[in-house]
Amino acid sequence: MKRQLLFLTISFILLSGFAQQSTQKYLVGYGKTDITYLQPNLGFFGYGTYSHRLSECASPSEIESRLYSRTVNIMDPNTTKEALIVHVDLGGISDALRKGVIQKMRSVSPDFDQAAIIFSASHTHHAPSGFSEYPLYMASNAPGLQTSFLNFLVEQIFQSIIMAQNNRTESTIEMKEGRFSDNIPIAFNRSLKAYNRNPDKERSFHRNETNLAINREMPLMNFKDSQGNHKGFINWFGVHPIEIKPDTKKINGASKGYAATFAEENMPEGTIAIFAQSGAGDVMTSDMHNKETYTAQMSQIIGDSEYNPKLTSVPHSKWNGNQQALKALDIQKNHPTLLQISGNIDYELIYIDMPNVTVFSEFSNGDSQAKIGQPAMGLPALAGDDLCGRNQFEYDYNPEFSLTSGAVGFGYFLRWVVETFSQAPSSQEIAYRNEQEKAHSPKKRIVDHYSKKFLDMDIVTTRNPEDLHCLYKLFRELIINQDLILKQTFISGEQGALEEHTLVPTILPIQIIIIGNIAIAGIPGEITTIAHNRLKNTIQEVLAQRGIDKVLVTSYANEFIGYTTTYDEYLFQDYEGGHTIFGKHQLGAFQTEFKKLATEMLKPKGSRNLNYDLKPPLFSQYELSLRSNLTPLETQPCTTENRSVANDITSEKESLNKLIEQFSGVLQKIDSKEEMLAIEAMGQDIDFGTLNLNEIKNVLVKIDEIVTEELVLYPNPSSNRVTVANLKTKESLSEIRVCTILGQNVTNKIRILNKSNTKIEIDTKNLVSGIYIIECNGKNKKFTKE
Repeated sequence: MKRQLLFLTISFILLSGFAQQSTQKYLVGYGKTDITYLQPNLGFFGYGTYSHRLSECASPSEIESRLYSRTVNIMDPNTTKEALIVHVDLGGISDALRKGVIQKMRSVSPDFDQAAIIFSASHTHHAPSGFSEYPLYMASNAPGLQTSFLNFLVEQIFQSIIMAQNNRTESTIEMKEGRFSDNIPIAFNRSLKAYNRNPDKERSFHRNETNLAINREMPLMNFKDSQGNHKGFINWFGVHPIEIKPDTKKINGASKGYAATFAEENMPEGTIAIFAQSGAGDVMTSDMHNKETYTAQMSQIIGDSEYNPKLTSVPHSKWNGNQQALKALDIQKNHPTLLQISGNIDYELIYIDMPNVTVFSEFSNGDSQAKIGQPAMGLPALAGDDLCGRNQFEYDYNPEFSLTSGAVGFGYFLRWVVETFSQAPSSQEIAYRNEQEKAHSPKKRIVDHYSKKFLDMDIVTTRNPEDLHCLYKLFRELIINQDLILKQTFISGEQGALEEHTLVPTILPIQIIIIGNIAIAGIPGEITTIAHNRLKNTIQEVLAQRGIDKVLVTSYANEFIGYTTTYDEYLFQDYEGGHTIFGKHQLGAFQTEFKKLATEMLKPKGSRNLNYDLKPPLFSQYELSLRSNLTPLETQPCTTENRSVANDITSEKESLNKLIEQFSGVLQKIDSKEEMLAIEAMGQDIDFGTLNLNEIKNVLVKIDEIVTEELVLYPNPSSNRVTVANLKTKESLSEIRVCTILGQNVTNKIRILNKSNTKIEIDTKNLVSGIYIIECNGKNKKFTKE
């Protein structure tokens, strides 16, 4: 009897184990759309250099490689619940971008849950900026919010999502993993001294072992069709793709973009490869700690004797991307399955008020008074090269030995003089400085994003510049006006464009998506290697209780806030520590909030105690209008290469005809060159009846009409007028309605100048820049106002 019971027990255990490893079928779809965008003088996001922007021509020659939005849609057919993973070739994600796409999703599916979709970025430094409503980071050198670009991104990302939803097929999902060999120069720790301060590091690494002080593993989520054929994949490998430097003013997806392109060229048509980020905060694709030996090695690999890691190298970027692609394809095809993904889909996304998080004692590093500060940026993040010419990622770099440090010292001396002999700070100001010191020390705070001060000098001031203290005027002239990003920011402050909220986000999204027995956690901004490992372990320890076998942390997700370092790295104040904007306990705050979120996800959905009401604040349309679509203080002139492209396009009438036909689908009549009217185009196809003034570039034509089923649009950009006409039928035009691309009715902001049965002329002067939809006679036509 005992033997029989033992046999039955063993059989039950074996059958149970088999059931857990059984292959579950999901419905998986893939979407990919082009998000490459050209606009004269549009700045890039990444290096914080004002001159890093497209030229006044913004010609196709300024596209080195194209940018894409990639989406994977995973649906559980048993529950119809779906998870969407969206990855874009951008420097980061903004709340405005995320919110815009969610609104588009709810226009077709009103009950769409924003927690079901995670947005992440490759962090290329050569994608356009200007798609955040917050005035710092993505808007500082664009300059301002670039509404046409934001609307374009929203539409293109939305289309990649719809594409993925529409082509779902039965699939299985598995987790695999590989590791880069130590001798492949793929990635390096760029802040080794700070890394070595961590007590939980694997070991202390020597200066010449920067290649080992990173996570060299590449976990990969692989998708197979019903016949067992490999389809798309998502992998996670953290590294800054910064082979393309600010000395180049061209759009480029950098190594992560090249990796995806190389991989997709070797995959079945209609599938995609996502090269997601993880612990990239202190990792880069070149070894600046050992610059001489690394330079010699890479020069030989790419066959370029002139290679310099401080300058742009497209061959290096392609080589690095190719290595990541080869590793991912090798893992997909040749490595064993570690986990067969099976189980339900679950997700949560909440917002946290970061400055008011109470850090759990287990994450406070023994500090019973652990305090999260209001956001502020420190000296190491802004210092630039030191006086010996070393950049911030070289081993012996010292931010204190830099021109910026000297300027900071001069600024604080002037502040001391003013406050001692003229304008003493208030007791509230002193109390605030003390609180910030507790949270941020030993960081030397330069920019306070909450009080909006630069070296405690007001960025936002209602005082007439003539009323400012003479020493402040001197400081403005000698320091502020020498940096165009600072100058642009101070000008915006004086114009009342920075009055509302903070300069950077403080209400931050955290997210966990569970797909069967794996979890994907989305953290805003950049996170260093050890900080990433600690956060992952924190979440894993909790979710293991509900059968989660692996946690994957996706960085640059849902919003951008700079860096997150460990407490020990922060105290060292390397570049990443100086750019950890909420102070030394920022990682502890994230660990606290992710642990709370993961713990709630152990409960059934209806029993979770989560605050869904907290949301980021809204800026008024008035303030946004004051800092939207600004003209740069300094522009990049057209190069000879730019001009030659423009001349090539307009040199031959026959080739011009073909180009117009490609864009509009309607061959336009062309008279003499003197009568030609310049229109802009970005390289996307234009539907019948759609005139997007940002979508055609360097095409010189005369527009007679753009004919559709019934409606015609006659744009007149120079006079802010658009004429809607009805040429194909005798049906009278009804009243028109004008909406934003997000559905907001703005008809009250237009003025009807002339109206007849077949034509209506409207004045669009009071519309802010953006994409608009004209509704008339049951038809919708789009136009863009710059």
